[in-house]
Amino acid sequence: GMSGFLIHPYSKGLAGQYIPSELQYYESRESLHILIESYLNNPKSPQSDLTEIGHKRTLEAHTYTRRCEVLISTVKAKLGV
Repeated sequence: GMSGFLIHPYSKGLAGQYIPSELQYYESRESLHILIESYLNNPKSPQSDLTEIGHKRTLEAHTYTRRCEVLISTVKAKLGV
């Protein structure tokens, strides 16, 4: 609600849920510091769109309701229901 965004350590599982234009990943402490400096020094950069894009993606696919729907669908498929 305060126009924040997430810089997250790279993980294969999370990368399967969010593409780089939706969530900013880093792979080392040095790259994290570079990203932080970049965002602080250029708050109007195209990367600042992560706030809106990431939020939209989260609301579309990662709410509790949506996650439960996917879980139920997966269990039904495994059970052949």
